[in-house]
Amino acid sequence: MILREIINDPTRKYTFWYFSVQLDAANMHFVNLEGLADGSLILSLRIRSSACAVRGSKMSVKEKISGFAPPRLQSKLYNDLYLCDWPRQRLQLFLPEERLVEWKTVALILKSFGRITANQWSDMVWMKDRPSVAGLNWKAIEEDIKIDEKKLINLKAKGKQTCGVAKENEISLLQLDSAIA
Repeated sequence: MILREIINDPTRKYTFWYFSVQLDAANMHFVNLEGLADGSLILSLRIRSSACAVRGSKMSVKEKISGFAPPRLQSKLYNDLYLCDWPRQRLQLFLPEERLVEWKTVALILKSFGRITANQWSDMVWMKDRPSVAGLNWKAIEEDIKIDEKKLINLKAKGKQTCGVAKENEISLLQLDSAIA
């Protein structure tokens, strides 16, 4: 992911500073992906402390100056993101609806952060009669999946019954899983 900032020089025409910071998915933790009522998305990420310039410099930064300019203006992207000096930094990105391809964008983001498999990505991309992304809350979906998995594990644990089967005066014990049967 590349974040860009362009700062125009208010005193000179056609003079600007261009800063860009590249963040790799390996240097971030996925927090949540939420769909807003208008079809836009908010991507919440936590940047690892090792990605900051002070602690590990795992971000790449580029600077371009157009025109003749005195020393550069203050860049919030450079000072507040790249030179961050705190252990946890949270980043929320607003993705407007007109720049999205709805579920294809959702699938790409989730696959990039390892939240879905390649088969699930394919299912999301080629889904017919797609619902709107409005109201999407990926963290809640993952929590529901975890709860359902725990219920299934508990059901399997309770459902295992030991029963005797008589066969020519020999009794053998079988595990019968009533949750599957």
